[in-house]
Amino acid sequence: LSKASEYSQFIANDLDELQAAMAEDAQRALQKAHQKTKKRKTDTNGGTAKKTKTATDALETAQDQDTRLRQGSKPIFVQPKNLADG
Repeated sequence: LSKASEYSQFIANDLDELQAAMAEDAQRALQKAHQKTKKRKTDTNGGTAKKTKTATDALETAQDQDTRLRQGSKPIFVQPKNLADG
């Protein structure tokens, strides 16, 4: 009888620990979800403010990204010396 009550107490304690751990995980997940919510800027009309982008701005942004990506990278194809002109 004492073994059964000891086992029952062990199971009850294990369930309590599991429930507490799951509650902590849920709280952390809720906090992460709350932090990830984005707040949008609203203009004076009550709608969302959206910055208009011109084609030249988009081109400059794309070129800047391309130059950052190409820094320090090797060329895709290198002409072998025995086939090079000259």
